[in-house]
Amino acid sequence: MGFATGYKEAARDVVLAVPKRVWTAIATAIALGDAFCYNGDLATDERGNTEAATAAGSGRHRVVEKPTLANIGDFAGFAAQAYGANAYGQWIEINVPRIGQTLPVKAKANCTIMSSVLGPIPTQHHVREGCLYPEAGFALLALQTVNRATTVGTVQCRVIPADSPLVKASTIEFWNDFLEYDDSKAWAAAEDAAGKDTLGDAAGGILTIAPDTTEENATCVSSIAEVFKAAAGKPIRFKARISGSEAGTDGDENNIAVGLSDVVTVDMLQDAGAGPAATFDGVLIYKVDGASVFAATASNAAVPSDDADIGAFVKDTMYEVEFLIDPNDGTTAAVNAWVDKVLGTATALTLTLAGLEEMHIALFCKVGNDDVNAENLKVDYVLVRAVR
Repeated sequence: MGFATGYKEAARDVVLAVPKRVWTAIATAIALGDAFCYNGDLATDERGNTEAATAAGSGRHRVVEKPTLANIGDFAGFAAQAYGANAYGQWIEINVPRIGQTLPVKAKANCTIMSSVLGPIPTQHHVREGCLYPEAGFALLALQTVNRATTVGTVQCRVIPADSPLVKASTIEFWNDFLEYDDSKAWAAAEDAAGKDTLGDAAGGILTIAPDTTEENATCVSSIAEVFKAAAGKPIRFKARISGSEAGTDGDENNIAVGLSDVVTVDMLQDAGAGPAATFDGVLIYKVDGASVFAATASNAAVPSDDADIGAFVKDTMYEVEFLIDPNDGTTAAVNAWVDKVLGTATALTLTLAGLEEMHIALFCKVGNDDVNAENLKVDYVLVRAVR
């Protein structure tokens, strides 16, 4: 076998980077390995030609932006080199990820060679530990031992499938579509008086959590075990599809909450629309008596970080609510929350990691003040993905 033939044989096992030239309106400097997604809801292409938002215009797959929850399923690639700031936007080259390919990516993680699994996250150009967003279509295996946990930097990685055994070994997933339900096995229920938590006949499987009709009575459904804990290097993603009733005469008296919490009692939301318990560890998306919007809170004991309005709430309407606990610098986590993929936290909530307890999944409903009607929280599904 000659040299040329041997070279060709060896090259068959190498998956080369595939550069693609794209446009970005980002005006700030771009680093080698920055993550980008396609701008799928683009109204005009890079030449200013108007396109309907639903059209499959060619401009949509030449224009890229920072990853968001809405576009992370349309992942484009990683910057193939560094670019200086340009107030007008610029053409750049990205490496389009292909399974088996090696490429440099910008990461914020403490990486161990051939062990650490990474993946893109919304709101950031860098990747983090775990594969929390498999809809991106891939995960990354670190090919370097290097600590980028406190200072973002480049890490050489191999692209691997999002359902790789390596991903499954590094990332835990809780998924329940409520095709069946037993509050004595995977779930537990705390109830005032004659509260109920039942499955009914509903397409797709729906858990209905319904307190009795006494003012301020509640039902709290929670996972039996506390298996999730926010910590350095361990991001957590929570997602649920829910709706809430408003049976009271004022039309805004129901109290509902979903999320992760170490406190799972009938007072997880306080009486009189006063919001989450004064002391708990966790993150909740909730709606209280007297409000017509969702709110979010991240709490370490008695120190909460709150956003009183992350999106509108309309009774008996199904919403996808979601949050990401990003460990950030390993000391203070950044928490973002979304309603129907729209970012509701203009400024990320903060959560001190030291001293946090393990958390249950929590699903909660409480009858409001001066409300003696049948209120409910309906849950279509719950998803939690976290780094092991």
